[in-house]
Amino acid sequence: MTPRFRAAIALALVTLLSAAPALAQVAASKEDLHAQLASLATQIDTAKAVGSASLASLLTQYRNLSAQLGGDQPPAPGSTGSRALRVFPTPPPQCSAGTLNFAQTTPVAIPTGPA
Repeated sequence: MTPRFRAAIALALVTLLSAAPALAQVAASKEDLHAQLASLATQIDTAKAVGSASLASLLTQYRNLSAQLGGDQPPAPGSTGSRALRVFPTPPPQCSAGTLNFAQTTPVAIPTGPA
């Protein structure tokens, strides 16, 4: 390995390691932007209920922030989003929940193509 090659690798490592904190800040700032977006959504709901004059300004901020996040919008207040439990409903009276299991135990030849 030549000294020039070693220097290039060392420079690449220093650059990569110095950029790591900046990458972590980008991820954190996206979470902050989502929190801001949720806060703006709450403020917009309050302004709509009160009839505030600042509604247009809040909507503009919301649209700009949403566009900055690629069109993301926070879930509605009180909703659980996609983390809701998915369970089967209970069966009606006089019925029982049933499950069926199908298995094909007969051997079947898999065609290999034209003979």
